[in-house]
Amino acid sequence: MTVGKREILQNILIGLHDNAGMGNLKVLGINTPFGMIQTSNGITLSPNAYLIYQSPTGLFERKVYLNTISSLK
Repeated sequence: MTVGKREILQNILIGLHDNAGMGNLKVLGINTPFGMIQTSNGITLSPNAYLIYQSPTGLFERKVYLNTISSLK
């Protein structure tokens, strides 16, 4: 089966979208699932990293700095 440019672009967009979808880019030589964060030693966050909670309308938002959250034990 031949894969055209359109299908490759669709798979790239699927992998870059903010959901659980993963693009298949094996025809380009990328054998890992495109769209997954893959690091061997975890994600390094800056000391001032934060999460943003935003309302569906975008009118209200709240920032929670990760260095203020106590660790779960």
